[in-house]
Amino acid sequence: MRQISVSATIAIAIAGFCDATTDRNINDSTARLIYKDPSKSVEARVSDLLSRMTIEDKTAQLVQGDFTNWINTTSNAFNYSGLVENMATKAGSFYVGYAVPQQWIADGIRKAQDYLVHNTTLGIPAFVSLFRTELMRNF
Repeated sequence: MRQISVSATIAIAIAGFCDATTDRNINDSTARLIYKDPSKSVEARVSDLLSRMTIEDKTAQLVQGDFTNWINTTSNAFNYSGLVENMATKAGSFYVGYAVPQQWIADGIRKAQDYLVHNTTLGIPAFVSLFRTELMRNF
């Protein structure tokens, strides 16, 4: 069996997340994208996804964004332009470990994932990093 590179491993994980999403970036008359088709081989899916990604897409998948770029952790105000800017360069994952009400985090994550899946070229959702401190558990 052939070894898979780090970038291919990341692409496999990303492609796995895409299975659970509805592909709204493609109209019904267009064939399903190989990288979003769980019936295709891992190698085919990785190859298809990587061939579609620009250097900016690949770089954005490697950089972690921050929840505070689109959600104010004092007021819960939503900043759409902050979300767009964050996801343009930091779309692979985002940190959400803040001592705020859990519903704020859930809603903020939903907005970010929805944006990534429905408003970006590839429709790849992000990994979410949540570091829970004792303070947050008791918030």
